[in-house]
Amino acid sequence: IVARDTPGRCLSYTAVGASGFGALHDPPQGTRLADPEMTDAEVDELQRRNLEILMFRDTAHIDDLAIHIHRRNLECGRVRSRPISLTDGLLKAIPDIKAPMAGIWGEFDATASRPGALEKRAEIFRQYQPEAPFHVIAGAGHWVMYEAAEAFTEKLIDVLKSRPPY
Repeated sequence: IVARDTPGRCLSYTAVGASGFGALHDPPQGTRLADPEMTDAEVDELQRRNLEILMFRDTAHIDDLAIHIHRRNLECGRVRSRPISLTDGLLKAIPDIKAPMAGIWGEFDATASRPGALEKRAEIFRQYQPEAPFHVIAGAGHWVMYEAAEAFTEKLIDVLKSRPPY
């Protein structure tokens, strides 16, 4: 929405596993919030399970750093994104984004799990910008930039290099 509302200031927009696609969003089931009475070890285990459900395809990539980052994100986050993820805000904004757009998703993003969901997102981007790059990173889940950092970084750099000079 910021990209839509700041034409001329937003030089490019790359969606990464973004939500806001309304009925195209597949909310994963089974994640839980930590109880204030839980010990640190219990919260870590709960967040590991949440990462398994929502963020990662290959659970072997869930390490102590991933759990720490996830916990800190939850503790410090000022926006509660879960309700926003269920809206069609991005779907409505895309037609009015004037900056070059791109998408990067993990092949097994839990929020786009139904057959054809990633292809449909690519179609939406290309409906308004036919040359919009849309990359799907094999083997990765929703937290593609962590789970497949090298592949993600390569694709993001390619996207940014393809933009017109500023």
